[in-house]
Amino acid sequence: VLAATPLTFEFGTAELTTSAAAVLDRVAGVVVALAGTRVTVEGHTDTTGSASLNLVLSQARAQTVVDELVARGVPAEQVVAVGVGEREPVVVAGVEDEAASRRVVIGVEVVDG
Repeated sequence: VLAATPLTFEFGTAELTTSAAAVLDRVAGVVVALAGTRVTVEGHTDTTGSASLNLVLSQARAQTVVDELVARGVPAEQVVAVGVGEREPVVVAGVEDEAASRRVVIGVEVVDG
């Protein structure tokens, strides 16, 4: 686990909250230190609004995180952004947690080394 603090977004935006900087610093540090890694950044939305707009927004969220990781020294060729849209909401006790659904999930895979 690289970060216990999730990377979340405000409703309808691809702008990261101020708490995201420390998380991105940690993730980038680990990725840069590990040779031969591939990073997949999945963007997610809540289920409010149209599925097509949510897919576009989720891609924008993932790309925002990719851009931030690259700015922190992660090689661009090691990082890919994937928009998931509203297909995987966070559900607690049978009800969507909309704020938690507006997130990215970062996967780091060692592919060489």
